[in-house]
Amino acid sequence: MQNDYNGKDLQAAWRNQVEPPLIMSRKELQQRAQRLETRIRWRNIGEYGAAAVIAILSAYFFLQFRSVLLRTGATLIVAGVAYVVSQLVRHGSAATLAADVPFASSLDFLITQLERQRELLRRIWTWYLLPLLPGLAVFIFGLSQLPSSNASGLQLSRSTIVHTTVACVIGFALIAAVNQAVARKLQHDIQLLNTLRSEK
Repeated sequence: MQNDYNGKDLQAAWRNQVEPPLIMSRKELQQRAQRLETRIRWRNIGEYGAAAVIAILSAYFFLQFRSVLLRTGATLIVAGVAYVVSQLVRHGSAATLAADVPFASSLDFLITQLERQRELLRRIWTWYLLPLLPGLAVFIFGLSQLPSSNASGLQLSRSTIVHTTVACVIGFALIAAVNQAVARKLQHDIQLLNTLRSEK
């Protein structure tokens, strides 16, 4: 007896399969919106905390060193951090969904919030990483110009400066990759929720 399906048929069926329709109540939509709001708030708290630490360290380096390059780099870093925080407040803040909102409005709210966060993460280079690069570049170059003996007592080898630069490059690349992956996940969630919108 011959099989009705061969290997190619199975592969085609696998490729053409569709996800089951998404079924969600208004309560579930509101719970999703609340979870998203909580995640955004905690992310922002972490970012604000990191920004405060970087600003304090930059101020310390500004006071510690007399080098024009290092002071310029520290100032640019603080300016970059301030820009990042302003963009996060403006485009990445969490919004709250009212409890008595009907299903269609709750769905629109959740999709809008997901789209907002997706766009923020997709543009991670323009508002988060690139504004920090000038200050870091000037500061690291200033470190490389320090004499072997200086008033602060800090001594850095060339290899340490190179390793620091490489670590910064790798760190920036990882941050960009992770945020792009999360943006793709958000896009997938948006597409699923849009199926609910089309069914209404």
